[in-house]
Formats: sequence, C-alpha cells, structure tokens
Amino acid sequence: MAAIEQLFRTHLAGTAAVSSIVGTRIYPMVAPQDAAYPLITYQAISDVEHLVKPRVATLRLKRKRIQVDGYAKGNGAYASIKSIEAAIKGAVYGFNSNVNSAVIESRVLNTNDSKDEDEGITRVSIDVSVLYNE
Repeated sequence: MAAIEQLFRTHLAGTAAVSSIVGTRIYPMVAPQDAAYPLITYQAISDVEHLVKPRVATLRLKRKRIQVDGYAKGNGAYASIKSIEAAIKGAVYGFNSNVNSAVIESRVLNTNDSKDEDEGITRVSIDVSVLYNE
C-alpha cells in the first residue's frame, strides 16, 4: 500500500472542490519557491501504532496525524484560504473506506489561520487524524 499521506494527497487532488481552487498545486512538506498561489502543502506530524495482532498479518491499526496547510497571496487571500479550508474539510470527511479499504476514519482535529505580513501570504493550517489498517 502507498503511504497514507500519498493516498490522502491523491484524494485531495481528485476532490472537485479542492482542485477547482488549487488545481494540482498540492505539495509534500514545502512548496517550490516559484509555485503559484493558492496552493496546499501536507506533511505527517505523528504516526502512532494502536493495535497489532502478531498472529494476524492483516491487522495493524495506526493513527496518523497529517497537517494540511492552504496558502493564498494578494487581495482576497483570506477569503481564498477560507474556501480552501472548507474544501479540505469536505475532502477529509470523504476520505474513508470507499476511497481505500485501509482507511477506517478521518476527521479534522484543529484549524487555525495565520498571516506572514512581510511576504503577504495568508495560511490556514488544518490538523487531520486518519485511522487506518497498514
């Protein structure tokens, strides 16, 4: 199985609400310097093993926390990140066993906004929890 973050990224990119805002500008960890805005980055920030049955090779429950950041720049940046936030949240709750049989549940844990005044970049940061069978 591909890493859960890669499956999540593919799901984000395939979600119409997300792709209508950022297209394919969804990057692991850090966006390229010359990337156009708006865009999304994502990274795993924790990986916890919940349950392992040594004699059952098909059961290894893990919970991964993925941080998803939406960035926008210029006039209307705040409105843009709010649209990105809503699109990402919709995609999170659609990331389930219908997308990949390993996924048990996904949910939003926390959301916050910030702004880099020097660069004129506005950001929404969303922490996502994914429970899955590795």
